[in-house]
Amino acid sequence: MKDLPHFYGKFKREEFLKFSNVVNNVGLKTKDISSFYFFPSGRWDIKFKDGLLLKLPNTDLNNVLSKAILLKKNQNFSNSKIIDLRIKNKIISNG
Repeated sequence: MKDLPHFYGKFKREEFLKFSNVVNNVGLKTKDISSFYFFPSGRWDIKFKDGLLLKLPNTDLNNVLSKAILLKKNQNFSNSKIIDLRIKNKIISNG
């Protein structure tokens, strides 16, 4: 059986399918993800198996996730445990 991520929060099937399509479109691999968190505000967080927590906004997910993949690969963020992209045009990191 595949090592699938855990899902937390109360979300509707349509919300998950929409989010899942975005995740697949940007090329994120679920094998690298330990969990998805859904919040009542309609936004998601992604926790990667390497310990990184990615905090996402509730809009423009294609664009934000594409940038997040680049940030995750960027050496300047290699020690970060949290990358917060909830505020438009801002990157908040603890590393």
